[in-house]
Amino acid sequence: MAIRTHSLFHFTEELTSLQNILRTGVFWPRYSLEDLSWISGSPFHAAFPIVSFCDIPISRIQDHTEFYGDYGIGLTQDWGKNAGLNPLLYINEKSTFSRELHQAVILVMNKDEPSAKQKGEAHDKPQDKENAAAGKQQTAERDWSNLFRALHLMAYTKPMTGIMRGRKNTNQTKDFYGESEWRYIPPSVMKTQECYLAEDQFNDPETRKEADETVVEKGPLAFSIGDIRYLFVKTISEVPFLVDFINSHLGHYPANQLKILVSRIFSLEELRYDI
Repeated sequence: MAIRTHSLFHFTEELTSLQNILRTGVFWPRYSLEDLSWISGSPFHAAFPIVSFCDIPISRIQDHTEFYGDYGIGLTQDWGKNAGLNPLLYINEKSTFSRELHQAVILVMNKDEPSAKQKGEAHDKPQDKENAAAGKQQTAERDWSNLFRALHLMAYTKPMTGIMRGRKNTNQTKDFYGESEWRYIPPSVMKTQECYLAEDQFNDPETRKEADETVVEKGPLAFSIGDIRYLFVKTISEVPFLVDFINSHLGHYPANQLKILVSRIFSLEELRYDI
């Protein structure tokens, strides 16, 4: 039995969400609150603008869909690689690697301090003062860029196990390592303040909504109908509804492609009898 699929799955809680993905041919990043306690040694969370996928085998899909939703789409890994997706790095908090990565991130985030010689030099000339001001500005910009780069790196890490907020806003202990997650983060926000939200910003509905709208505009993740390998609905009774939607809303694609797409619809209700 394969431990990975050659497809990347994305699941959602509503059929309408799946239909909207198909209609537009786009995934939209949203901020997700992530547990970064492994790097700080104490409770610490930050939110990153992401689209999540997984490459778990279909034989393990039931537990995954019970947490993330019963409606999904599977696309080729070649599409994902070309689109810039990357598997997450799972961290054992007690490992030497964890400690070394922690130190590396701290080094990246540290701001450069002026040398003793620079501090002792007087800038009497106007030109010297202008050069000093420009140097400080460049240093500040570099410092912020380093900070955002470090945060971007952290967005591709996850502890092997941790707490995650699930359906109905309940916290659950999750085996993150078993989820085999791949992640997309818009390149356009990597070196900007939009690469993350602090926990208090994420918890403020208006701030999060505004931030989501910004990254939706900057970082849509597009695919084509030929990239799709699977479509999942919850029950067999929903299959005709999805077929009707495909025929009525995706008519701009060639008929043969639509026939192939319809053949790739599966109901989880039936799959669970055979896995």
